[in-house]
Amino acid sequence: MLTVLLHLRVFRRLSHLASLFVGFVTSGIALGQMETMRFELGRRLTRFERVWEAADNHGRAACVDTMDGAVRSFFGLQLDTAAQLLDRATQNVLGDAISASPYWLASNRYSIDFETTWVDAQGGAIRFRLRQIGSPQPSNELPSDRNGTLKLAILNGNHPINSMDWKDVIPLSNTEAKENVAKGNGDSQGSESPQETWYTWELPNLPPGDYQVSAICQSGDVESDLIAESISASSNLESRMQKVQSWYEENRRTKGNTLVSTAKWLARELRQGLKGEPTEIDIPWNAWLTDFEALRDQQGDYLKSIAHDSKRSFWLQLNSGEKSQIVRLRFPLNAPPKLPVLFAFHGAGGSENMFFEAYGAGRLIDLANQRGWLVVSPRQSLSGLGMDIEAMLNELEAWFPIDRERVMLVGHSMGAAQAVNQVSIHPNSVQAVAALGGGGMPRSSLKTNPVPFFVAAGDRDFGRPRAKSLADSLRSLNCPVEYRDYANVEHMVIVQAALNDVFAFLDDVAKDQKDPPAGGN
Repeated sequence: MLTVLLHLRVFRRLSHLASLFVGFVTSGIALGQMETMRFELGRRLTRFERVWEAADNHGRAACVDTMDGAVRSFFGLQLDTAAQLLDRATQNVLGDAISASPYWLASNRYSIDFETTWVDAQGGAIRFRLRQIGSPQPSNELPSDRNGTLKLAILNGNHPINSMDWKDVIPLSNTEAKENVAKGNGDSQGSESPQETWYTWELPNLPPGDYQVSAICQSGDVESDLIAESISASSNLESRMQKVQSWYEENRRTKGNTLVSTAKWLARELRQGLKGEPTEIDIPWNAWLTDFEALRDQQGDYLKSIAHDSKRSFWLQLNSGEKSQIVRLRFPLNAPPKLPVLFAFHGAGGSENMFFEAYGAGRLIDLANQRGWLVVSPRQSLSGLGMDIEAMLNELEAWFPIDRERVMLVGHSMGAAQAVNQVSIHPNSVQAVAALGGGGMPRSSLKTNPVPFFVAAGDRDFGRPRAKSLADSLRSLNCPVEYRDYANVEHMVIVQAALNDVFAFLDDVAKDQKDPPAGGN
């Protein structure tokens, strides 16, 4: 669930990205705050992308200027403003009924922040607070009528299994630092600001699992779905985590293959999760703990078993002995005997979670799943990847039935440049490439081994010049190129806007290569 999702202008120079990172530090944004903002921005982008997908052309056009402003705010390190503009963009898409309600926008400035998102399944109290994006608004702009309510619910699927009604929370605006703990209906017993007031929620015994939390704020006919972190519940949490710690201390210096590397990576993440460290997405802590234990105890059988689980995604730290690479995988529901592979490269400022959580609200994963494709999303840094696609394929093939004849690449922004780089290095290993909202420098290797490309940008996309330059360069190398511009689309929405056409292109390439024209070789 990312994540900083408003991507940086990676096309210019890596030094620009480095200076931006330094800017976060020098502007006083600590790493913990950065992860918190990545989460807030990512969830807001996901919400925006969902309503954009359901909107008509009028609603989509109405949000372009606001999304452009959100991008500029992000580049200016005005992260709170970027978050508020993402909410405003969502409001623009939803239309007049929502736009006429100041309550909707005011209440959506708040989110539910749990002190820890990982608890023992035996139940007990969990502490939370209201977190507000930006500085508090004047009290007369906040929803203050006595009919305003907030209802929190833990969801098992779409079914609430525990809920709490909490009246009149949003209007709290005082700034004393004294902690206030409220139980039951959450009535205020002090005079603290929402950022400083902690409340407790008595939880029942929960079956071990990872749960979404619904936070519905309502006044009259206007309903707001506030951002709330997920909650994980694990049985015998303390004793199991002691074993994780012991295993990690014994094995942290061990050099090993993908099995050992993945187990060590999970152990490190679990230890941080138990401390309540901020994360960029909702982490399924209970599933990760179960994954670690299975990997520790079952070794290679575990990796082979996950290929049959299409209900969720998995993280691996691939390791060839010399190099390593963190990837997030999603296996298809109806897997063919050999799995076609779709590599998804995220843009700068993002992570391997972007195509799962943010871009198109994860719709690329659904479209690939329908076709029986394995999605592999590598994490890349400013310096690139730890392993190239050929090394990743070699390692994946050791555990899963990979179809080396069906390898496709899709990338956004910096990820588009990465896709161009990878196919230039390994033109014989790639069937087709989709480059969105960006470009790259294709090499002469593609002239000898031309690979079909789909290149696209929005008409308000700052990556458009690079995308058009890429298309021209590819044509000079005799690569088949399909280029498209999308009206009323800026840099972030281009992935969502182009996805249907991307998959139609990939389907056509597969069909053409499987069924060559009569007389062909």
